[in-house]
Amino acid sequence: MISKILLTASFSMLCLLQADYISTYKMDDSIQKIMYHDAEYTKIINSSKSDDSAIYKIGKKVYIVSHENGKTKVVDMDQMRSMMGALGGERQKPQKEEMPDFKITQTGKKETVGGIRGEVWIIEGDDNGERFKQTIVVTKDKRLLKTTHAMKQLFLDMAGGETDDMDGIFEIKKGDATIKADGFVLQSFQEKKLPKKEYQLPKDAQMQEMPNIAALFGGGTPSKNTKTQKGLLDPCYNEVCCGKTAGKSHTLAPMLKARSGGYELVGDGVCDVLGLSSLFGVSSVEGALYKKGDDSIQITLALDDTSGGSVANTQKQLDAGVSLMVKSIKNHKQGVIATASYEYGMLMPMKQQTLDIIIDSKTILSITRIAKNGEIDLISWTKRAINLKAFKKDAPKIAKKQKTDSEDSSLDTENINKKVDDAVNMFKSLF
Repeated sequence: MISKILLTASFSMLCLLQADYISTYKMDDSIQKIMYHDAEYTKIINSSKSDDSAIYKIGKKVYIVSHENGKTKVVDMDQMRSMMGALGGERQKPQKEEMPDFKITQTGKKETVGGIRGEVWIIEGDDNGERFKQTIVVTKDKRLLKTTHAMKQLFLDMAGGETDDMDGIFEIKKGDATIKADGFVLQSFQEKKLPKKEYQLPKDAQMQEMPNIAALFGGGTPSKNTKTQKGLLDPCYNEVCCGKTAGKSHTLAPMLKARSGGYELVGDGVCDVLGLSSLFGVSSVEGALYKKGDDSIQITLALDDTSGGSVANTQKQLDAGVSLMVKSIKNHKQGVIATASYEYGMLMPMKQQTLDIIIDSKTILSITRIAKNGEIDLISWTKRAINLKAFKKDAPKIAKKQKTDSEDSSLDTENINKKVDDAVNMFKSLF
């Protein structure tokens, strides 16, 4: 009988040692649930009106699981980081922010928050010239500290193993976990055994494959017949209008010289953007191409573009921290050619020289070149190769396609034109 009691007690103790810790926090309008098993398995569930997602740490791998339109999708963070690196979005070492000066008053008062016993502290100090005072509750509960440390490690793994110091999020002082503060409160803490499937990716989840960026820009996976796989965007650097034209150009052609600086004009045309322009008779974009051996200079004339140019827009994206394709703009310049203002820069890391000439409020002439063999003076080259004084806005246009009785009478040509123009601007933003 005694042996049976001891065996039962030992089994209960073993189950307790293997128990999982589940912390549930309310953070403003969202609920965060942290499930901790051990250093190999952690899961964070985020629930709010606009978000229903989870982050899984399984061994050394981290996954983000989201739900949208009845489908469950999974992103492998290793693949995500690889893609961002290929786009020039590799992580830069973050600058550690200086903590504001503050004073802690330990009141000695006790308070239970979410089932965890804690102590009431008052924090006051100065943050960038603004005085603050806040009452918080902290705990030394080692179980809760384990879950907060596991969450910190998960975020470190997501970021590739390096990020700024996150201890301050949950630990004002090392060894004291915050369980209550402004906009943040521990709702509950549980210690119980969870089934293994809780830390397994959902069976109905669809793994999101990251695009092969190297193949997109050329130089991708070698094939049997070629040394490298042709990139999907290669024609946009080596063919007129990315290889899609709908007749000769009318406005651009009179502005172009046959040759300049060793580059020869090899063709021009009305750009058939995404195959839509010829279908609807839209001719608001024209292009041309100059070549010197395997070196190309692409010319694009947008006759209905109010965007301000790709260089200016890319700089705005960089300033806002939302640029995906471009990491930086090198040799950024502004000036005037003839009577038109221009903006120039080399977009990195693709080394794309880009010169945007704003002819008028709705007309932009863009000159682009991939600097494979070094940067050239594209501004001087443009002054010699393109005669801006020959620009005439009222040059002949391709007549818009007329609707037939058999076509949908609700077809709105103006809306179609706008959609094509939007497609043009979207397409141009890639370069």
